[in-house]
Amino acid sequence: MADILVVDDEIGIRELLSEILGDEGHTVMLAESAQQASQRR
Repeated sequence: MADILVVDDEIGIRELLSEILGDEGHTVMLAESAQQASQRR
């Protein structure tokens, strides 16, 4: 499956998407902001 980076400033949205995508077999990484996301590369 795919590696997916979820970026959202609301923790509830990040956690929900992480759970849904993880249940589908994807590897999910989370970031709160674009700056944080760019550091995860």
